[in-house]
Amino acid sequence: MVGVEMKVLILGASGFIGSHVFAVLASKNYDYKAPNHKELDLCDPIAINKYLDKYQPDVIINCAWLPRGNNVLLTEQLLAKDIYLVNIGSGVEKTLHNEKWKEYAEEKKKIAKMLRGKRAVNLRCFGVYGERDNSERFIPWNIQRRLEGRPVEVHNRGYMDFIYIDDLVRIIEKFIEMRWRGEFDAVSTERLSFFEIAMLIIEATEGHCLPMHIMDKRGEGIRQKPYLNQDYVGDGSKLHKKLGGHFIFVPMVHGLRNTVAWATGHDEDRLSFSSFRQH
Repeated sequence: MVGVEMKVLILGASGFIGSHVFAVLASKNYDYKAPNHKELDLCDPIAINKYLDKYQPDVIINCAWLPRGNNVLLTEQLLAKDIYLVNIGSGVEKTLHNEKWKEYAEEKKKIAKMLRGKRAVNLRCFGVYGERDNSERFIPWNIQRRLEGRPVEVHNRGYMDFIYIDDLVRIIEKFIEMRWRGEFDAVSTERLSFFEIAMLIIEATEGHCLPMHIMDKRGEGIRQKPYLNQDYVGDGSKLHKKLGGHFIFVPMVHGLRNTVAWATGHDEDRLSFSSFRQH
């Protein structure tokens, strides 16, 4: 059985992506560790070496992001152990529209370069959404606005590649099973504009939200501020070919409904995705 006796170390398990990876691995036959900051300080090279030598994992999944500079040092240390490494990268390695992310992008690019040719995979994420995301990113922020009876706001007329968190975790599972190496854009087969996503958010929140008190002629329940016309997208062809045709991505409309079910505390409304699972 896949996962039996495989020792997996999850770094950053308290974050959005890491917490979902942890939840799935904890429910299956993995020997996993997900240390918190008190158990393992990722900015302490000596502590990291001791932990790795003691646990001796077969796989490391790095979902953590540390104060500037420490991420490159951490990656160097993990690679030195020659353990298969799954790194959560970012689309800013390829596309940068906002200068405030410049330092973050530079560090991500350095890490991506370090991983090339190593026992590692870099999964570049452009946008990840799903349950337990309380951030101010486009999808959770607008779901919350909608639930409060406020209009969805669209500030960009461009496109963005989102992937549902369950799909990303399934991809990570596949990679640690097959030990594939390289760099891949972790994007689904469904590409939508911000406006199209906004319309799906409205559809997903029907029956949960307060009455709208602001309407917009250009889209019911949508307030547009289209001062941007930028795309934040990747090229998923390499990943999709690697996964094969049996891997079916969850349609965004279904992923959004599950996200809304979590946000409203109606877990009984969650949709079963058994038909989307790989066999």
